[in-house]
Amino acid sequence: MSVQLIACDVSVTLGKRKVLNAVSFEASKGEFLGLIGPNGAGKSTLLKTLAGLLCPDSGAIRFSRHNITDMSPQERARKIAYLPQARSVYWSVTARDIVALGRFAYGAPLTENPHDTAAIERGLKDAGADHLAKRPAAELSGGELARVHLARALAGETPLLLADEPIAALDPAHQMAVMTLLKTKSSEGGLVIAALHDLSLAARYCSRLIVLKEGSIASDGAPGDVLRPSLLKSAFSVDGTIVERAGHIDLTLQPIDHSV
Repeated sequence: MSVQLIACDVSVTLGKRKVLNAVSFEASKGEFLGLIGPNGAGKSTLLKTLAGLLCPDSGAIRFSRHNITDMSPQERARKIAYLPQARSVYWSVTARDIVALGRFAYGAPLTENPHDTAAIERGLKDAGADHLAKRPAAELSGGELARVHLARALAGETPLLLADEPIAALDPAHQMAVMTLLKTKSSEGGLVIAALHDLSLAARYCSRLIVLKEGSIASDGAPGDVLRPSLLKSAFSVDGTIVERAGHIDLTLQPIDHSV
């Protein structure tokens, strides 16, 4: 696989707290990389930094041989789609209007051409949100809005998709549908990096996992190599049973028994 993204010794301080500490990794097209770790580990900050929304104190990030801090906002928007955690909409627009913003780097929605229209409609369909297109965005449920924003990210047709908790607020069926969609996008040659809290779904769908703990990488590798009982206990404070079968991993978590 061709290396597409390189993060080298990336450190980020927010306020007086160092949130990322010398984070380094490479990622290639075709990977579905899951960022996992406890709350406050730095997952969201890393995604924002990879997207060029935060500037690192030190270190560098290169995508397709270009330093992302040297890219113009339009150039970054054509290469990197970012799906944030916060997805509320308070203004009077339809769901389709939100999705059309994914084509903003190409002039839409002000000057929407046939390719833009096709990309918008494809994003809505792939995200399972085409039936929501004409609905006022402010009236959508949290799960419906999550799918609309995913459609926006897909409409950009970018080689890199960064998703912060893309399955939050979704019911189990839609969680699996979104994870399948992201896996398909990566298998078609895209690079997908998603922050995830559901370790079972991360183990089942991601090709690779990076574990963040206190702003540093605690483990990096295939799900079966990363999700070991010792790491589950040290990074997540839970016990776990891992069974590999039929080409995927089944993970069962339980509280640590402190009486033993």
